[in-house]
Amino acid sequence: MKLNFNICFAEAIKEVISSICQCDDVLTYEFEMKEFSDFEDDISMFLNITGKYRGSVFYSMNKSLAIELSSIMIGFPISDIDELAKSSLLELANMISGKAMTKFSEKGYYCETSIPVIMKKNDKIPFKNSLGVYFETETPIGNIYTGISIRE
Repeated sequence: MKLNFNICFAEAIKEVISSICQCDDVLTYEFEMKEFSDFEDDISMFLNITGKYRGSVFYSMNKSLAIELSSIMIGFPISDIDELAKSSLLELANMISGKAMTKFSEKGYYCETSIPVIMKKNDKIPFKNSLGVYFETETPIGNIYTGISIRE
């Protein structure tokens, strides 16, 4: 059975965001092939994947969504992307990617992720292969954009 990594990430994002936001109305839109060159949103969390599949993934969002998600995860309102907010966003990337890696593993494909890093708008994407799958996830508080460049 061939692994559909796009679906694994889309399901992981939906499950994690639904749990964090306590909502069921998280929608993922169609996957498209896209050439990645710069991060287009204010805040992006980037990480590498190693194992049976190798590559990179990023989760990108505007600053207001990053602040809202950080506030929910931390448990009190924040007003800017400080070190605590960055930490919560990196944990969000870990949670989503960990859930996706669990889905990979359940299908017999063992992979690991690197420690995520925060990237800012217009930073160069450090993908070796800049062509990948891109999709949008709509949440009640804003949209998350995911880029995946993975190869077997």
